Amino acid sequence: MDYTDNSITRLVDLKKVVEAEVYPNLYKLLKVALTIPVSSATCERSFSAMKRIKIGCEIQCAKKNLQMQISNNLWVEDVLNDFAKYNHRILL
Repeated sequence: MDYTDNSITRLVDLKKVVEAEVYPNLYKLLKVALTIPVSSATCERSFSAMKRIKIGCEIQCAKKNLQMQISNNLWVEDVLNDFAKYNHRILL
C-alpha cells in the first residue's frame, strides 16, 4: 500500500495506518465506525412496525374503555322499558 500521496480515503486503510498504541482513542473510534452498518433502514423499519403495533393496541384499549363506560351507564330497566314502548309484532 502506497501512503506517499497522503490521500487515505477509506476507513479500513486509515485503521491500518493508525496504530493502537500511538492513537488509542482514534483507533477505537475507527474500530466502532467500521462495525456500524452502512444503512439503518432495517432498524427504522423495526421501530415503525413497533409503533404501528403500539398504536393498534392503544386503539383497542380505548375502544374497550369506551364500551365499558357506555355499558356502565346503561340500566337494564331503562332498556326494557324503551323496548316495551313500541309494538314489536310482525304482521303476516
